[in-house]
Amino acid sequence: RRRASAPRPSLAAEQSSAQPAAQEVNQERGMPFLMGPAFYRLESGLSRDLSTLAAAVHKRRTGSLKVLDLMAGSGIRSARYLKQAGAQYVWCNDFDPRLQETQVMNLLCPDLEATGQNSHIEARTLLSKAQILRPGGLSRDVWHWEQEGEGSIVRVSQVDATRILTACFLNEDFYDVIDIDSFGSDSRFIGSSLDAVKHDGLLYLTSTDGFSAGGHRPARSLAAYGAFVRAGLPSSNENGLRMLIGVAVREGAVRGLRVTPVFSLYSFHGPVFRTMLRVTRSSQWPHKEYGFIGYCHVHGQTSKVPWKELSGAVCTCCGLSKKGKPLSLSGPIWTGPLHDRDEVQSIADEAAARGWQGYSFDDESSQSSQNKARELRSKKNGPQRLEDVLQIMLGEADERLRPGFINMEHLGKHLLSYPPRDVLIAELRAKGFAASRSHLETKAFRTSATLQEVIAVCIGLGLKLRESSDVCKSILAP
Repeated sequence: RRRASAPRPSLAAEQSSAQPAAQEVNQERGMPFLMGPAFYRLESGLSRDLSTLAAAVHKRRTGSLKVLDLMAGSGIRSARYLKQAGAQYVWCNDFDPRLQETQVMNLLCPDLEATGQNSHIEARTLLSKAQILRPGGLSRDVWHWEQEGEGSIVRVSQVDATRILTACFLNEDFYDVIDIDSFGSDSRFIGSSLDAVKHDGLLYLTSTDGFSAGGHRPARSLAAYGAFVRAGLPSSNENGLRMLIGVAVREGAVRGLRVTPVFSLYSFHGPVFRTMLRVTRSSQWPHKEYGFIGYCHVHGQTSKVPWKELSGAVCTCCGLSKKGKPLSLSGPIWTGPLHDRDEVQSIADEAAARGWQGYSFDDESSQSSQNKARELRSKKNGPQRLEDVLQIMLGEADERLRPGFINMEHLGKHLLSYPPRDVLIAELRAKGFAASRSHLETKAFRTSATLQEVIAVCIGLGLKLRESSDVCKSILAP
């Protein structure tokens, strides 16, 4: 409901009357923004590029783009949805009241560069022009602007995320895109976000729990994702994505929703696991892609294991013997493709039409960020270029690919030497197998071939086995 009283000072102003120092203006993909006291990483610009492009594609298809950014930090993602994706409605929320003025400036200030040392005064001026609302179910205020010239609505709040999602559901206030940039393995927002997203809408989820993905906290992964993940698996970073997708798929199935990934993104820094999900109304949920992944520690082979085959989950690398070594099982998690090829192609086309390529921080203007960007480009596992990631995702979207990836160095355990990765991928494709680079690991590839078949292809390229390896003899057994 709307409050008739005059707007009160912002929450940030209530906490401190001291005027903050002038803020440095940063740039991301050509858009200026203030960082303020928020936690911000240049490396995450790629994830914001992808979400902005996905939102823009969604708007072009549906004509609607209403966004709820629940853990917005500085508001950079909200601002990009508004100004670059063309959102008609953006609700920018973060529980930290210190971020309010920064969010308001990033969303509403027409010229950040010109404000300079007056950013605090400008933010207070913008706040004084807001309507103050108290939507049903919320006990705290929401600042509301209707931009007549822009034709858009902006909201800023400092409210608990779960309360907002529940209030949106009860008020039948549904969103095209819900973005939850959460920390750790906090998955309690997933169910309520599925209640608040529109049918055929997008849900962008984040996790930073590398310990659970690596199997080092199985009790926590059970609690947060309903999945038991084994330790010591070479594709633990991929399992982190599959756990996150899996819990959303199951929560959606409970609600009669079909949840499938648009794209999934792993970032080395953090680590950070992100997935953009498409949510549609359907009783036919993808249950065949929700199961277990088995790994053979002897041969390094990864396989899908359906629920009905759990009791007979053994390694088949030595032929089809039922007396094979029992597989190390992880699950239940998502076992299907990490990306939707058609969706990723639409995102790639949108990026090309906008001329977006390279890094999101290529046009960074502030000196401190330029130095950080220079450091990131020189890192071995630094951020990847947008066009490169999209190209890899198109390859990874092949439904024939096995879960997990094979590291080129792992082939060195069986071969005296191994071929260049791209040469091996081309040869596998020539033999009729699906094969692709992996965005999760720079020295790895994914394929539909078994490890036995991969090594046979390598031998066909003139490479030699390690004579002393008993494992190699079993791998080449008919």
